[in-house]
This record gives sequence, structure tokens and C-alpha cells, in this order.
Amino acid sequence: MNYIRKAPLSVLLFIFFVTTFILFSFLPVRLDFSKGGAYTLSPATKKTIRSINKLVEITLYISTDLPTKIIPLKTDVIELLQEYRRSGKNIKVTVIDPKKDSKIAEKIKQQGIPELQFSQLEQNKYQTSSFYFGIVLSSNDKREVIPQVSDYQ
Repeated sequence: MNYIRKAPLSVLLFIFFVTTFILFSFLPVRLDFSKGGAYTLSPATKKTIRSINKLVEITLYISTDLPTKIIPLKTDVIELLQEYRRSGKNIKVTVIDPKKDSKIAEKIKQQGIPELQFSQLEQNKYQTSSFYFGIVLSSNDKREVIPQVSDYQ
């Protein structure tokens, strides 16, 4: 009998949480509960991004088949770039896998983004894999290249 009384309340709570999640997913707001707001742009960074009056294109060249140890860094970088895009109307972010198109791979090598090698121990064997993880920032005729994104923690 008690179960029958709690069922409608449970259904209502479920509907409330799903609706809230759907509504908040469309808002350009991200909540950062990390210590010290580690994943939140500083007010100075947001101000700088908002003051950009020309289109800045940020292209992340990254392979989809990354070594396991690199995947968390990929997630952090993509989230940071998306935060930049949300903070400024003149920021365009594109993510491209150069391994899917040999012409793009050749183009970015000429721009200074190398194909990286990574060795790791998997199933008692050393596995070597190659991948791309670089960024090109461009605005008008200016271009800056970050040949290799890495974590220096």
C-alpha cells in the first residue's frame, strides 16, 4: 500500500529532473563544482574573449584513436575550446581528425603539426601508436600554431 502512494511522487520527481536537465542543456551555462573553479574561465579571460572584434578560428587537429592516457586531456581541451566559443561571439571552433583525410594530414604537417608517436604497455606488450594533437589559431591573414598539446601537471 505504501508503494502505491510513493509511485506518483517518484514519477513526478523523475519528470521534474528530466525536464530540468533538458532545459538546462540548451542554456550556454556550465556549472563548475571543482575546487577553486578549475574549469571556469577567469573574468579577465572572458573580458578578453568578448573584446575580440574579428573572427578567430580555432582548429583542433586530433585523432579519434588516441592512447588511453591522452583521452582525459582531449576532453579537457575540447571543453576549454567550447567554453571559449560560448564566451565570445567571434570565436569559431572546429575539431578535425587528420587521419581521416591524407590531404589534411599533409597540410597540417606543412603548418608544423607533427604526427606524434606514443608507446604504452598493454596486455604485457608495448604498443606504439601515432596520433595528431595540435591547434591552429587564425584570424584574417595571421596564423599561430600550437604543434603539440600536452599536459604539464
